[in-house]
Amino acid sequence: MARKSLSPTEQFRHAIDRSQPLRYRSGLSAIQRGQGRGQITAAVTRNLLGSVYIDGDCRTMPIYDKAHRWDYAVGYSRRRRAHVFYIEVHPADSHGVRELRLKLDWLEDFVGARCDPALRGMPSEYHWVASGKVKIPKHVPQYRELQRLRANRKLHGPHRKLEIA
Repeated sequence: MARKSLSPTEQFRHAIDRSQPLRYRSGLSAIQRGQGRGQITAAVTRNLLGSVYIDGDCRTMPIYDKAHRWDYAVGYSRRRRAHVFYIEVHPADSHGVRELRLKLDWLEDFVGARCDPALRGMPSEYHWVASGKVKIPKHVPQYRELQRLRANRKLHGPHRKLEIA
């Protein structure tokens, strides 16, 4: 008998379940109050596959207790295929650019070393959601670093609000 292919929700959930210490949560329930809740929405809520509070799930591991951990992963279905939106809610000022680069470095290392190959193989995007006003003047060196992160590392943002689509 032919094996039925997994739905995008099952693809995302199984990939998260096999990526310890991450824990799958339905919808956007991983988004914490005061840390992105209300700023992060979905264009089509039925396309949401689930979410993960990466920072909270990894905080208890001694090797990551002092790391620059990323905040969230959100699964979303596009054309019946699971996509992952990695989202960091962080102050969007000149000091925040360096911190965000460190968090992006950590995330890429973490996903590469600890996450299931199915999760690593899903199309993904990196988004920065501002936890306050966006204050990165164009004349400061950090603005140029942000432009490099956008060009070389495919970082989107900082956004005041993010609608996943």
